[in-house]
Amino acid sequence: MLRRNSRDDRRWRQDKLRLVGSGPGRPAGRPASGILLAVVLAMGMGIGVLHNRWRKEGRPDAVLAGVRVLTHPLQVTGSVAQAGVFVGWTEMFKGRALEAENTRLTAEVATLRAENEALASQAAEAVRLRAALKFVRAQPGPLLPAAIIALLPNPLFDTITVNRGTHDRVHPESIVRTPDGLVGQVTEVSGFSAEVMLLTDLNSAVSGLVRRNGKLLSIGIVQGTGRGQPLEMINLKRDDDVRPGDPVYSSGYGGVFPADIPIGRIISLKNEDALFVKTARVEPAAPLPGDLREVYILP
Repeated sequence: MLRRNSRDDRRWRQDKLRLVGSGPGRPAGRPASGILLAVVLAMGMGIGVLHNRWRKEGRPDAVLAGVRVLTHPLQVTGSVAQAGVFVGWTEMFKGRALEAENTRLTAEVATLRAENEALASQAAEAVRLRAALKFVRAQPGPLLPAAIIALLPNPLFDTITVNRGTHDRVHPESIVRTPDGLVGQVTEVSGFSAEVMLLTDLNSAVSGLVRRNGKLLSIGIVQGTGRGQPLEMINLKRDDDVRPGDPVYSSGYGGVFPADIPIGRIISLKNEDALFVKTARVEPAAPLPGDLREVYILP
C-alpha cells in the first residue's frame, strides 16, 4: 500500500486552503469578500452619521450633492432618450393618422370640385336657355330649334350636322342662326338630318354691311377663311369710315339671307395697294362649332 510523504501532505493542505480563500496560500493584496463588505457597511454608516449631523445643523449634504453632480449627465441622457423614444413612437402613429386624414381630405376636395363644376355648368346652361327662350319669343316668325349631332372632321370645310330634315320642312338654303348671330345655311337635307355650312367655311359668302349707331357705313362681302379663323370682309371702299369694333350685319341682298342678322365685329383693317378698297377681319358673332349646343333654323 502506497503512502504519501510529508511533503506531499503539506502541499495538499496548502492547495485546500487556497481553494477556501484562507491560509498561507491566499494571494497577497486581494481582500476577502467579508472584509470588503465590512468596509462598505462602515462607509455607509459613516455617511449616514454625517448626513444626520449635517441635516441637524442645516447644512447641505456634500456627499449627496456630489452623487447628484456625478449622476446628472446620466439622468439627462436617459431623459432625452426616453423623450426621443416617446416622440418617435407618437410621431409614427401621428404621421399615419395625418396621412389618412390627408387622403380623406384630398378625396373630399376632389368631390367638392366636381360638384362645383357640375353646378357651374348647370348655372351656365340655365342662363343660356333663358336667353334662348327670350330670343325665340322676340322673333316675329317661326324658329325651328335643332341639336348639333356631328361636326365634319375637316378644317377646310366647316360643316355641322343637325337633327332636323325634310320631315321638319327643312330645305337647302334654309338659314341657321343662334341668339348671338348668323351661323350659316343648309346645304344638304335628308329625312331627319341636315348638313349646315358655317360662315367660316372656305366656300361660304354673304353680303354684309357695316353700321355704327344705326348709321350705314359700308357694304362688302363676308367670306370664310377656315375653321377657327376670323371672317374676311372684302371690297370695302377705302374712304368709308369703318373702324375696329364696328358691327357687321347681313344685308339681305340676294334674297338668301334675311337682313339685319348679326355676323360679327370688325377687329382690324387693311388697305389693298392695287385697288381703292380695303379688307376687314371680322370676329364671328356666333360661337365656334365646339361651343355650339343648339341652333335655330328658319324653315
